[in-house]
Amino acid sequence: MKGVKTYQDAYRRLQAILKLLESQEVAVDDLPKLVEESQQLLDYCRDRLRTTEKQLEDYFEEE
Repeated sequence: MKGVKTYQDAYRRLQAILKLLESQEVAVDDLPKLVEESQQLLDYCRDRLRTTEKQLEDYFEEE
């Protein structure tokens, strides 16, 4: 997950990986690495979304 600093970075990288996989031009030897990276990116995105959701809930509960 090099270079991923924001949700948008992670999302863009996931899109790039998906495009690679759809092109069917990925070497078999690269697949495990791409799948692992995708899983890390998905986990990161889910975490960021949950954190944001919690922050918004807390904010609106205060009002």
